[in-house]
Order: sequence, then structure tokens, then C-alpha cells
Amino acid sequence: MKKLDDDDSNTPAPPRYPAPDMQKLAVMAFEPETPAILQMVLLDEVLPAADLVDHYGNVLTSGNAVCLYKEPTARRYKVHYQFGNLGNLVHELTHISVNEAYELDFINYPVPVEDLPKDLPERDIDEATGFCKNEEARQGKIQRDADWPSALSEELKILKAKAEAASFSDSKLKQEIVTKLDYGIQWPHREFDTVINQIMVWLCERDEWLCESDKKLGRLLPTDDFRTNLENVAENAFRRRQVRNLSGRG
Repeated sequence: MKKLDDDDSNTPAPPRYPAPDMQKLAVMAFEPETPAILQMVLLDEVLPAADLVDHYGNVLTSGNAVCLYKEPTARRYKVHYQFGNLGNLVHELTHISVNEAYELDFINYPVPVEDLPKDLPERDIDEATGFCKNEEARQGKIQRDADWPSALSEELKILKAKAEAASFSDSKLKQEIVTKLDYGIQWPHREFDTVINQIMVWLCERDEWLCESDKKLGRLLPTDDFRTNLENVAENAFRRRQVRNLSGRG
């Protein structure tokens, strides 16, 4: 059994975050083939969000980002994702970017304070951990009677139809994109931004940002409906996130 006075000075501390994956994202951000919108997402949001995370854990499937309100004006995070899966990592770090932008319990839309429900409860914070115990309940109330979740869902449905009609070298990638868009369609209030950014990373990782016909013609920008629409949707979501603290409820 370890004694309390044992010397830990020779025991190396575990890395705070998985450096190889962060390095790969940094390289992707500066590659000339990476579209401008993904470069902005990585450099302005995703990579800085990594510094707000106090713990990274490896999981076999899925993942999550947990906010810890340990101080009234400071938020820190725990992230679990599939180590080595860059799309999954960007998905979870996008949750943090969203929460820092809107301060609304991971809601991915800028809801002004005057539009928040009158019966929205204050956060019930666990004093020991900083975890918000009523986060899902707050999410439900915030988006309960709003029009924007269905509008976001419709955007993703349009994008899904374009993805189903698009050309991909890898048919497996097409199905992964469609499945991920279905996930966003089901949970648009908190997964719209995350799935968009994750899909962009997938396309860049697998050299699918341009379809084969665009590659053969030597084009630098996509011309097919799916990829151009994805780029527009991603840019609009990015611009929304740049408007900070609209809710007035940190």
C-alpha cells in the first residue's frame, strides 16, 4: 500500500491532453488543402478550447464534454473521446466552443436573454465536482417552445439529401456522413455545430473535400451541391459563435 509520505518526485505526471492528436489538428489547420472555414474553426476555436480541458479520457465509442463550474466566472471541462479519432475530438471540442460562445448549457444557438423561458431554473451546481446537475432540464426548457431548433433540423435535412446524392470515392464515408447528419437532425439544439465540424474533418482527413470530377479538372474549391452547402452552413454557424455572451447568463 502506498504511504502518504512516499516521494512522487520521480513519477512523471500523465499528459493533460493527447499531444499526437492535437499536433495532427494543428498540422491540418495549416495545410493548403484545408478549406478556409475549417482553418478558422481549428485555429480560432478548437485548438484554444483544448486549453480549457483539465482531463482527457479515452473511450471505445462515442464521447462527451462535461462542463465544471468550479468558480462563478470560470468554466473548466472534462472530455472523453476515442483517442486517435480526430473527427471525434473536434466534435467534443466544438461542444466547448459552443458553450464558451453562448454560455447556455451547450445549446448551440445564440438565444437572447429576453427570449429565455421565464421558468428557466438557475443551475444546480454540485459543490464538490462543479457539475451542473440540471443541465439537461435547462436545455429542454431553453429550446422547448423555440422555432430555431426545427430550422436547424431542416438545414441538416437539406444537407443530408445533398450528401446522399453526392459523389464520394469511399462509399463507407457517405454512410458515415448520413448517419452523423441524422444524429444532428435528432438533437439540433446541441449537435448542429458539432456534426458539421466533424464532417469537415472527415472530408479533409480522407482527401474527399473535392469530389473526383473537381480533382480531375484541377479545381481548388468544391463545386458539387453537398460540399458547397456544407461550407456555407459551417461558415454561418462559425459566425454565430463569434457573437459572445448574448444570453447575459454566464
